[in-house]
Amino acid sequence: METLKEILGCQSNTQQQQINFLLENRTSILGVSYIATEYDYEIFVDCMTIYLTTGKNYFERYKRLYFSIQNHQLEKGIKGFYKSQKSFHTSEWNIMAAFEEAIASRIADMHFFEIETINGCRPQDYEAFLDKAHLELNAILEASVEERDEEKARIEKYFNFTDFDQNQLEYYYKDCIQTLESRSYQVQDLAHLEKSNYLIVQYSRGIAIKIGITHQPLQWAHKLEEAPEASTYGIYQVPEDYCKELKVKVCLHYPTIEGYSSMVQMTNKMYANFKQARNVYHYLNGLNLAHLKRIIEINEIKQHFIGGATIIEKAVLDKAVKKFLSIENKA
Repeated sequence: METLKEILGCQSNTQQQQINFLLENRTSILGVSYIATEYDYEIFVDCMTIYLTTGKNYFERYKRLYFSIQNHQLEKGIKGFYKSQKSFHTSEWNIMAAFEEAIASRIADMHFFEIETINGCRPQDYEAFLDKAHLELNAILEASVEERDEEKARIEKYFNFTDFDQNQLEYYYKDCIQTLESRSYQVQDLAHLEKSNYLIVQYSRGIAIKIGITHQPLQWAHKLEEAPEASTYGIYQVPEDYCKELKVKVCLHYPTIEGYSSMVQMTNKMYANFKQARNVYHYLNGLNLAHLKRIIEINEIKQHFIGGATIIEKAVLDKAVKKFLSIENKA
């Protein structure tokens, strides 16, 4: 099997000057690296020289090798390869065949470009990964079944909004805002509250800055970084079934509140973190980021932002997704 250098033949002084020029100017090579190495430049010049005389583009092969190095994790054996690729394939994917093909390509490319090691691995090391791949694959597949079961259970938690009463939430929301803005508490007042489920807002100089749900308002206040004595507090009793959603609505009402991305979880009944929703519909329907952005745009679904996370209403998005899938199926 020929190598690139054997196809090239003797290297001329001009080629070395080209390599030096690229190296001196730290030229980036699209498809390889923003900061290329001297070896990258040498391969580039060799491939260009061959292309000028034969019309064959061997640099495409080098770019494919570079992509594989960056994305396939072959240096971690079949475990690394499976982890890097599983999200791009269905359950019908033949993992072993794909791994064998990737290893064969890697070894052939190392020979062709005369590369001794990649990330510390020699060709014989890659061959050794193949020898133990079958045993490791069995363990991977067993773990994968458990992961799928866990993922299915997690997805089921997302669809908990069917019987959620948004009208009741709206009532609590309006009453809550009115209550928060009509009465304030000093930290010492919190000790006298009866034990219950409270939404609590901390105010500093009249500006809402933090929010929480707690059964113990006094302890909640003392855990804050700011001195509790310098703050006032708004308190609202809320039923357990509505506390998470009310917390989000109040946080959106007061843009000065310090929100955080984990405020909306899979178990929220009205709101969804867009990233979580994307994972759900990708798992169930194969929808990707572009699909969901298109669905949101077409249906003019309102988006909110808390702590860097995009928040949308579950029921509204689900209705739009079903409509989209219905149209796609008819097309």
